[in-house]
Amino acid sequence: MDWKGRSPGPVYRLHRYREAVLPRVEDAIDAEVVESLRVLHENGLIEIDRYVGFTPVPYDQSQGDSFFFDTAEAFRCRPKPRARRRQQELSGSDRQGIFISHIGEERPLALRLQGLLEIALSPKPPVFVSSGYDSIKSGEEWYRTILDGLKRCQSVIALLSPDSVKRPWINFGRDQ
Repeated sequence: MDWKGRSPGPVYRLHRYREAVLPRVEDAIDAEVVESLRVLHENGLIEIDRYVGFTPVPYDQSQGDSFFFDTAEAFRCRPKPRARRRQQELSGSDRQGIFISHIGEERPLALRLQGLLEIALSPKPPVFVSSGYDSIKSGEEWYRTILDGLKRCQSVIALLSPDSVKRPWINFGRDQ
């Protein structure tokens, strides 16, 4: 309990947050987990702090990554009300989910991004990966399934690389 009688909630060291991510994103490293936490914090979606005695000490961006990599101290992350409101806004439209567009060579990256999004967003949104076996079932017409996936999704993430921008598929869904 803190001095106001509140329970501090679960606090963990960085490796525990990474372990929570591993079932979905197989080989996530600490630096990727930290970067994700920092982005969520910078966008006002989560609070990050650690307890010193009974006093919560908020994460200060000027501390950089050392806040997370200090193995002696555990920290906690909690969603802010803004995150919950944004989640409700996104779920209120007819379109839902995220479409990840990519070239075949970048399939492993797309699947990894899918896993990160499914972990980071709660409730878990549908994430359509254009080459994912979960997105296109055996026997389905792939072209029609991809078009339908584009039309149903609220957001599109295009994985752009020097190779992918030379291919017509990246711009394909622009008008869908």
